[in-house]
Amino acid sequence: MNKMQEQVEILGVLVDRIDLKRAVEEIERFIAEGQNRVVVTPNAEMIVQAQSDLRLKEIINRADLALPDGIGVVLAAKLLGSPIPERGAGIDLVYELLARSRAKDYRFYFLGGAPGVAEQAAKEVRQSYGRLNIATHHGYLSEGLAEEVINDIIE
Repeated sequence: MNKMQEQVEILGVLVDRIDLKRAVEEIERFIAEGQNRVVVTPNAEMIVQAQSDLRLKEIINRADLALPDGIGVVLAAKLLGSPIPERGAGIDLVYELLARSRAKDYRFYFLGGAPGVAEQAAKEVRQSYGRLNIATHHGYLSEGLAEEVINDIIE
């Protein structure tokens, strides 16, 4: 995918002009390559936040894939003359990857929320999708714990 031709810049934030089906194909290619990749799903709120949070803007702009999450992003791209085929919600992306996981043995890491929340989410996902490889951790991270969690995710 030629990033420059396939992206739209909205308030300095780069978003890929891609639909959900193609995004899933790209992610499956990333997985097959075995390389660590960054996938983000910027919505209008994130784009606004990135105006004052330059680190967030940099993370989004350096991501390997920035799937447009929200109708506001789709409308902004259309107004800028660079239409995006459809809204690609992050949750829809995750549901699609979960559904494919049974056949492809993908691994997931649920991070965030109060202690017990990620574990409960993993339990509910397993009830819906069957036995999946899901590691979890709560989102209350000190600096030292954050490094440990990053290493867990990489592993």
